[in-house]
Amino acid sequence: MTFNSPDLLRNDLIGYPENYVKPKLTKECISLIENTKLLGLHEKLILLQLQTETRMAVESGYELRNYPIKDHNGHFIAPKDKCADHEDFLNQLPYPYVKVETIRENRHVKGTYERVFLYMVCINNLTREYISNYYQTFRDYEYGVIYGYPISAIQAYIKMLERHQLPDFEHVYDYTVAMKYIGPGFYSKKFFNEEKEYYNKIWKQLKDISPKLVDMATKEWEIKRNDFKPSKS
Repeated sequence: MTFNSPDLLRNDLIGYPENYVKPKLTKECISLIENTKLLGLHEKLILLQLQTETRMAVESGYELRNYPIKDHNGHFIAPKDKCADHEDFLNQLPYPYVKVETIRENRHVKGTYERVFLYMVCINNLTREYISNYYQTFRDYEYGVIYGYPISAIQAYIKMLERHQLPDFEHVYDYTVAMKYIGPGFYSKKFFNEEKEYYNKIWKQLKDISPKLVDMATKEWEIKRNDFKPSKS
């Protein structure tokens, strides 16, 4: 922390350690996450990762981008009823969340803009407060830390370290199921094995939380992984 950090006073938090109380997932909540149709398998697994305390927050709401409509400004947005369904789901979980959004150029329709947002589901209220106040200033490095990615993987993503480029099918073939489903998607060349070990340890914890989802991901990756199998020369 620098001497002029705007967060310097956070060292004097009122209510410590109550501020760090982490919500616990009940069996009912785990079942709700396992069976919801609102989330993909990847989203379900990273949401459960909050229980391992290896992430401070996760993104949720990818499916809302599948239902774009235009608002009065010509921006593409998600319909309110779809957002309401997603919020109803999140409200059944013990985790606090915050909606973050931005306007950006539409990648698919030249000359138009889309209003993109996601829900950031947080490990505790302090994390929610921090993201709510500062997310508009975040860059990839800070997001990477909040999402629990290994520092070397974050540095590789922003090209401070040499990284494996995608598509690199032989490289992806070496991914463990953990790296594929809860990892950042880019890994460093030098620290690849350490990053693999890091995610495999988390994967063992997730297996204790939801054997069902871990088994589904494992079987799915066993099939998909064949698409990246190096051809024999």
